Amino acid sequence: NGHTTGDTNGAGLWRGGVPLRVLYVLADVLTALAVRGIARAQMRATARTAALLSSSSSSSSSAPTTTPATTAATTATEAAAAAKSAAAAPKYFVFDVFKDSDSIPDVCAVAYLVLPFSVLTCVALDTSVLVRTATAVGLFFACQSKTVATAFCIALAGYVEMRPLMFFVGAAAIDACRVGSDGAAA
Repeated sequence: NGHTTGDTNGAGLWRGGVPLRVLYVLADVLTALAVRGIARAQMRATARTAALLSSSSSSSSSAPTTTPATTAATTATEAAAAAKSAAAAPKYFVFDVFKDSDSIPDVCAVAYLVLPFSVLTCVALDTSVLVRTATAVGLFFACQSKTVATAFCIALAGYVEMRPLMFFVGAAAIDACRVGSDGAAA
């Protein structure tokens, strides 16, 4: 019936290894979703930091009095400078998908899923898939400032390999700065 440990294909209790392979594929998909979430959290944190920096620099400088004529001249000058810099900017982007910053987390997730290293370790049923999943989910929880979930996931990854234990330092730094969805400082 295939549920004995005497299978010659080494699948053990799993008939043909299909459920185990599905587990590994789901672990890789969960890792890609965690990578996507980490990228989104990083983009939100970067936008918050830029907004805070721009508001602090604009409030610290004295606002000069402007007339409508100087405002229109400044706007026209800025528009001309922006058009000139856009024309002179190098064309780094091959695909239009990279021009939209909202698609960057999706591109990160897809890049992880098609990475040959992740595909081949998933096919080989290597435990590094589970370690990467636990580590990525732990870092995702760190970005959300969920300390207990972060510690559990990183400790689970550290049970198999020692390398993920280094992320405790980074997770503690993230938690100390309270970089999460609320953006409040400790």
